[in-house]
Amino acid sequence: MSFIDEILPENELQSIHFEPWGKDIYFYPMTVNDSDWVEKKAKGSQAKTVCYTLVRKCMDEDGNRVFVPADAATLSNKFNLQVLSQLVIQMYGDEDPSAEDLEKN
Repeated sequence: MSFIDEILPENELQSIHFEPWGKDIYFYPMTVNDSDWVEKKAKGSQAKTVCYTLVRKCMDEDGNRVFVPADAATLSNKFNLQVLSQLVIQMYGDEDPSAEDLEKN
């Protein structure tokens, strides 16, 4: 077995309950390829980075994506940025984001 095979992380589907939507959100850990995809789509916009992160990473309990890239426009035009940021923070950051953290995003 090679070194890379020995250190490969387990890529388990994770979940959180996102209270503002009353839904369980499933996701895999963020990879370098995910991050590159989000960066290319967001074109330097921090707000769009939030939307495209959700498009790329939000899944159902079977690991199927719940958003398509075209949904990023709806997310950015119809949803409160603080709510979307809170979801990304819960998925990949602090368990209990502060108001200051949300304002930064």
